[in-house]
Amino acid sequence: MRATIKDLARIANLSTSTVSRVLTGDPHVSLDAVEKVNEAIKATGYIPNSAARSLVKQRRNLIGLIVPELENPYYTLIVRGVEAAVSEFGYGVVLISGSNQSANSNVIESLLEVGVDGIIHAGLLQDDQSIPILSRWGIPYVLVGRQPVNEKSNYVVFDDYGSAYKATRHLLSLGHRKIAFLFGKLSSISSELKLRGYKDALTEQGLPFDKDLFAVGDLDFECSRRAVHKLLEKGTDMTAILASNDMMAFGARDAVLKAGLDIPGDISLVGIDNIFWSGMWGINLTTVDVPKFEMGQLAGQILIRHIDDPKLDYEHYTLPSTVVLRESCRNLLKEK
Repeated sequence: MRATIKDLARIANLSTSTVSRVLTGDPHVSLDAVEKVNEAIKATGYIPNSAARSLVKQRRNLIGLIVPELENPYYTLIVRGVEAAVSEFGYGVVLISGSNQSANSNVIESLLEVGVDGIIHAGLLQDDQSIPILSRWGIPYVLVGRQPVNEKSNYVVFDDYGSAYKATRHLLSLGHRKIAFLFGKLSSISSELKLRGYKDALTEQGLPFDKDLFAVGDLDFECSRRAVHKLLEKGTDMTAILASNDMMAFGARDAVLKAGLDIPGDISLVGIDNIFWSGMWGINLTTVDVPKFEMGQLAGQILIRHIDDPKLDYEHYTLPSTVVLRESCRNLLKEK
């Protein structure tokens, strides 16, 4: 069995926090503690993680990539972008997928035990503890799709606010005034930004935010299907639905069609992401294109730069989004 930090702490007769500080190169740790940890590493055959590599001057040419799910093509394209970027520099990717795992500190520690040189984290939530863990270890990392509120980090995001603002403006330009909004996750920064874009577009047209037209879809097909089913059951007065991502739009579509209604004849529908299913015949979903592959590619390039030079300033990129017009929206103005 591979030695762990706990093994090092036990053999060196030190706390795990002290061992961690030694491995991250904390200048305030005593020389005695550093010597004990080095001896424990030799005794256990401990495979150095990225932080410990500063002690042994080695590099594994591996990066860790954490994504919430692979069922959604949104994340698949991010993965491909990351792989395309880092492979040019001779790096491989250790991929971890799963919404429960991505927020778990054990995942970070597992990647460190494997010996990755840096980590890319996609789909970070506000209550995720990954950033403090990564910062404590001193490992280079890049966030994708999430801009942290209070932490200094490298990140690549797309214009969350602008995506919902543009989508709402498009529906308003077609004469829609009763636009339901499917919110993503309550702990998601990007979902909050999209809600703000939706509200601001309404405000510009002198329209109030109507709580009866708000529902939480949790970035999930089934949750969104149920949410829209409830709106329809209540007889909610709406002519259009804006979903915070395409998977939720598909859930909304399922609920609308099962209710015997037509898209766009009875209800218009807009998503955000432009995953490949959105353009399939019979779906033809109007959506907002998100440069998913490019986000992953840029994140990979940033990470390699910071692995090569950890003293670089933090890099922040916000990529633009564009509305892709298809056939899921009805122009009410032409009918007047």
